[in-house]
Amino acid sequence: MAECSEETIKIPFAEKWLDAVITVPDKVADVRTVLVLTHGAGGDMNFRHLVSLAQAVAACGDLCVRFTCKSLNLTYRVKAYGAVLKYLKSHDRFTLTKFFLGGRSMGARAAVSLARQLSDEGDECVQGMVCVSFPLHPPAQTHTHQQRSQDLRALSHQPVLFISGTADNMCKRKLLEELVGDMRAPTAVRWVEGGSHGLTVRGRPEEAVLKEVNTHVTEWIHTHTHVTEWIHTHTSQSGYTHRSQNDITSQSGYTPRSPNDIITHHRVDTHTGLRMTSSHITEWIHTQVSE
Repeated sequence: MAECSEETIKIPFAEKWLDAVITVPDKVADVRTVLVLTHGAGGDMNFRHLVSLAQAVAACGDLCVRFTCKSLNLTYRVKAYGAVLKYLKSHDRFTLTKFFLGGRSMGARAAVSLARQLSDEGDECVQGMVCVSFPLHPPAQTHTHQQRSQDLRALSHQPVLFISGTADNMCKRKLLEELVGDMRAPTAVRWVEGGSHGLTVRGRPEEAVLKEVNTHVTEWIHTHTHVTEWIHTHTSQSGYTHRSQNDITSQSGYTPRSPNDIITHHRVDTHTGLRMTSSHITEWIHTQVSE
């Protein structure tokens, strides 16, 4: 586990500036992966869960950027998120190639909306999305879940990680599981037993909950970055010559739509919570390439 440090920065947005913090792994010379995080309605980037997650991500050797945008207008927040991503793409200190978009509550909605927008424009930079306490509906208004899930349903291949509490009054478990079943994009769901929308669990220390959430996120990110690197470094060594990344597994009758689609072709069983580890997925890819 690498040590990390934090740097406060200002990111240009329209005629304003967004306050942000970069959490940097100290002993990793060439950082290529970044997780971008933003907060829910009424919060800011210093929300304890975001700070803890940022430090955990950096401790695993990846960059994490969290930023504040207090507007309650989703369209405005998506534009702000886009400004942060643009800033990171052109950063002269880091050569970032793998971008994960994430957020808590309304911040997760903004991340998903931006990912859909970029995909519609043909920009495939997003490696995946991390949705912590996605607000599928306001409290006691479950009928609104269809409207709030439109961007998620429109995603075709970018993988999505959901982390939600089983007692979240803004994300009924049955509705999220039905949504995941309907989505075209690969998904994984991690339930925090007894967790509220703020992931508070009665009778359980906050640090224990934070550790559980952080472990889910860092393992999931590692899985996807690990397999992407495996694709690039091992397909040529296997003796299989592919014309393009999309051609890698076509021999098996499966035509992926992007590298992300190759990585997450096998979806997670959200009811049992079972997940494929990076070694399982790479073994599967190797089997397809070697046939």
